[in-house]
Amino acid sequence: MYAANQRLIDQVNDRLLDPCAGRYVVPGLARRWQVSDDGLRYRLELAPGARWNDGRPVTAMEVVYAIQKCIDHAPQMPGFLVLENAEAVAAGQLEDMNSFGARALDEHSIEFRLTRPAPHFIHMLTWPQMSPRRADLAFSGPFRLEKLTADEVVIVRDPRHHRRRRGNVGRVEWRLQTGPGARARIENGETDVVAGSANDPSMAGEGGTEVKRVVGASVQSLFMNLAVQRADLHLRRALAYATDRSRLERLLVPGQMIATGGLTDFAAGNDAIIIRAAEGGKQYNVRLRDLIRRGDISANVDMKPGDILLIPQSWF
Repeated sequence: MYAANQRLIDQVNDRLLDPCAGRYVVPGLARRWQVSDDGLRYRLELAPGARWNDGRPVTAMEVVYAIQKCIDHAPQMPGFLVLENAEAVAAGQLEDMNSFGARALDEHSIEFRLTRPAPHFIHMLTWPQMSPRRADLAFSGPFRLEKLTADEVVIVRDPRHHRRRRGNVGRVEWRLQTGPGARARIENGETDVVAGSANDPSMAGEGGTEVKRVVGASVQSLFMNLAVQRADLHLRRALAYATDRSRLERLLVPGQMIATGGLTDFAAGNDAIIIRAAEGGKQYNVRLRDLIRRGDISANVDMKPGDILLIPQSWF
């Protein structure tokens, strides 16, 4: 039910920043943000009207609490380990939480302190996992949780939600289904959508109702557990060389592919841009595909601390 869980938290919780069509982020629960010139400090200010669906205002400490819980539950996630002392938090060894890289400056302001520049961090603030969290599991999104079991998740629209979300869906049910019966439920109309990450060979069957892909293929990655120890370059290369990609390919369903480095066919590399915060958001075009695949050094642009590299999706 991993795919359902990701979609669940996206619907029951509002985000700090919202992803925007294209290459940008826009205000969500946070109305403004600042990034230091060296790319090591991020400050967010919550919107005055940011509140939970029960009417209580969202606080900066609830944002910090959410991030601490994310590290507790997924200490190996490399995205969070750029925060100061995140590894100590994951190991349960940090006594003074004021030295943790996420802290509330006041009721409405949060500061993130990084150990190194991480241009992707601004996009992490669009993750629903980074949304504020309360110990009583209150919701701030357009839906509320009605049912949660090992094989079924149900959410319904919450009329108390104060931020507008487009759409007219009032109820969503996720059900864990595998085997031949899963395709049969699509054909008889019991199931409307199948999660694109479900590696069920029966979805590749011939005949019957056509299964139309409406969402692009997801990207699955193998991460090093950096909370245990850092993996050096030689180890990472050894794992890459030792991976038998031909065996993995036999487990894929139509539309999936094995990435072997560089850019996949789903990335529009030559449309990539660098956004330079130190120059007021000035944009530089990068022909990344030419640089990687043809070695065209004229396509290169030097990266500086605080820069954000954005690679849009390819349409084909």
